[in-house]
Amino acid sequence: MLELNIQTAGKMNRLERAAGRFAAIGAVVLLVAVAMSGCQSKTNAVVAYFDGATMKCANDSQCVYITGAFNDAQTMSADQLKQQRYPDYAGKPGQWDLVTIINNYVVPTGAGKTLGNNFYRDVTTPAGRRALLDFLKRNAPPSSPTAKP
Repeated sequence: MLELNIQTAGKMNRLERAAGRFAAIGAVVLLVAVAMSGCQSKTNAVVAYFDGATMKCANDSQCVYITGAFNDAQTMSADQLKQQRYPDYAGKPGQWDLVTIINNYVVPTGAGKTLGNNFYRDVTTPAGRRALLDFLKRNAPPSSPTAKP
């Protein structure tokens, strides 16, 4: 009986060790999966939004508002841009923030594109700023200094 208990105990120790190894391997796999999901390249929503987008402005004044707002985005911080206000469609100063300017004057390609949850952070990244410049070059009126030659 003692011999049976020793053999059983030995098998149990091996099973416990194997179970412990599997648990450890499972935990490592889980941690790696979580880490990789956090490390995947996150798409900048601003870059995606402006890819192929077009400008819609009713007159040269509105185009000037857009150009001015996008030029501000090249030099201002995210916090400064959040506070900045621009004329509305009628030209009344200090009415619209940058998001409202974009929502009223920019038409993205494809349905479902948004400016994302971190707009002001994304727009002030080098990629976000480049997307705005490229947009202006493609869409600025001929009289604008940012228009494509």
